[in-house]
Amino acid sequence: MKASLKKKEQAMYLFSNMTLTGLTEVITVYSKKGERFRMSDRPTWGLSLCIDGKITYTHSREKILSDSSCAILIPKNATYELYRNTEGHFPLINFLAEGLTVTEFQRLSLPNAEACLHTFESLYQAFVCEKNHLRAMRYAYKLFDQLQCDTSSAFDILKPAETYLREHLCDPNLRNQQLAQEANISEVYFRWLFTQKYGASPKQYILSARIEQAKQRLIGSRDSITAISAACGFSDIYHFCRLFHEAVGYTPTEYRKSRSGI
Repeated sequence: MKASLKKKEQAMYLFSNMTLTGLTEVITVYSKKGERFRMSDRPTWGLSLCIDGKITYTHSREKILSDSSCAILIPKNATYELYRNTEGHFPLINFLAEGLTVTEFQRLSLPNAEACLHTFESLYQAFVCEKNHLRAMRYAYKLFDQLQCDTSSAFDILKPAETYLREHLCDPNLRNQQLAQEANISEVYFRWLFTQKYGASPKQYILSARIEQAKQRLIGSRDSITAISAACGFSDIYHFCRLFHEAVGYTPTEYRKSRSGI
């Protein structure tokens, strides 16, 4: 029981500190039954999925079975052999990354195999057909996020950052880097996970929350616009007025008058 829980925790946090630095290949490999292949000192990381069929990897004398119930993370620099047990199709992503420290093959259970394969198709379309690498990277991060054991548990990683954000919302120096450090994950993964949870980027979320605070202060106090701007985390009153008008449709002065009946 404890060993099973430990594996789930490892899978949950496996990609939390990972920063993708490049995608090198996105393909679907067709395998024929009985084929064998040997790889020495693999130059990239690999993530293999399975549409149908079975492959057995042998690494450090350990056998790892790849089938439609799992994804396989293949370590960079690994030397291994594979045997194609049955005919099948295997989506494969070869990529470069920082923050991954595992040296053994990782067999990851798929919470939703259909959703993962659909994301791979979108990734393939963006990388191979459209040659839009930025969009492809976004789909790659989405796929890695889907490989987390439990989405709600993955969101739990954000709790320290969310607490820090609430306590420092009006600090004009608040940055994603600080929030990511609080969550102990990479800045790229923090932005991705935060956006998945709230439907807005950290920057958009913080701006919206500051505007709401400013609206409350405009109605509930007689503080000057300059004072409210500074108190809500805006370092420049002109910047504050422009953003407030874009979000609310009124200038701060107009908004205060419209709510006071003056």
